[in-house]
Amino acid sequence: MYLFICTGNYYRSRFAEYYFNFRAEQLQLPARAFSRGLEAAAARNTGPVSVHTINYLASLQIPQPAWTYPVQLLEADFDQADKVIALDDTEHRPKILRDFPHRLNQVEFWQFPDVQFAEPADILPAIRQQIDQLLAHAL
Repeated sequence: MYLFICTGNYYRSRFAEYYFNFRAEQLQLPARAFSRGLEAAAARNTGPVSVHTINYLASLQIPQPAWTYPVQLLEADFDQADKVIALDDTEHRPKILRDFPHRLNQVEFWQFPDVQFAEPADILPAIRQQIDQLLAHAL
């Protein structure tokens, strides 16, 4: 089980979770993913998922679920995951150190900044490519 973490569980981690699961199913791999947010409980976002995520999945012609609202990262989530990936080292490492310092060695940090620092049109395809590479190693 793969765990994707971002700040709000609204944009990057939700895309990573859904795209990973879609592709793993297509490739007939048993691996699955879920996602959580380091500050999802703050409820700063509108609706259950980012319009950037929705639009990019639609552009890939990937059917979308009835989206649920973001979920806060909890201690137990680490125990459910075989691999934990935080989507931006700069943003997420300090938050992991703040809230889960004893879990830091479990987390792989990627480099995909949030929407205020980089364009979703650049970030989402880059996350897609990283997940495709991750899945290729699982074959």
